Amino acid sequence: MTIVVSINETLVEIETISNGIHSEGAVYDPIATPPLPIEDLVVIEKDFTSVSFGWSHPNPDAVKFVVDYSPKPRESWPSGPFIITDTLAAVEGLEPGRTYTFSVSAVANNVESEPKKIKVRLPVPERPSQVEVTNVGFTDFEISWESPYEDATYTIDVLSVSGGHVDNFPISTAELGFHVTGLEQGEIYSVTVATILD
Repeated sequence: MTIVVSINETLVEIETISNGIHSEGAVYDPIATPPLPIEDLVVIEKDFTSVSFGWSHPNPDAVKFVVDYSPKPRESWPSGPFIITDTLAAVEGLEPGRTYTFSVSAVANNVESEPKKIKVRLPVPERPSQVEVTNVGFTDFEISWESPYEDATYTIDVLSVSGGHVDNFPISTAELGFHVTGLEQGEIYSVTVATILD
């Protein structure tokens, strides 16, 4: 086979030698058609740190599903995107009070359908109520509160108006009260109690 190429009006002749083996012409392989998208994407349950959701598909046995979400907190699991064969999914380790966007698309033959999306805002735990400081001494006081939760953990932070955090704070407790000690006489302090639900 001889190929003649013109480069800047200079003719260059290239001769190739064949070993007698010839390739067949390319076979046209059309791009696979995307599968039908999922339908009826709904939140099944949510709490302060997790969401479970489900959907339907006209032919669920012939496809897999790609699930993704954003934002992605470092502690969330499973890490997105992930592929499953079921029409239910759950994500844990999310942050209370944040809004997350979940997307699900069907995939077959490495081709994805258009994703369907749903936004979910996670609730925030109720704050402790009836917070009360009692038994104020020269270097200590007691703090107590009420809560609607039986299995919560509470974070207590004590700040000195003049010097920032008090040593050993913030701390966590499962009790509905705490005895704060090691304070300086005559100093003014502010105390914060927050609810943490696992």
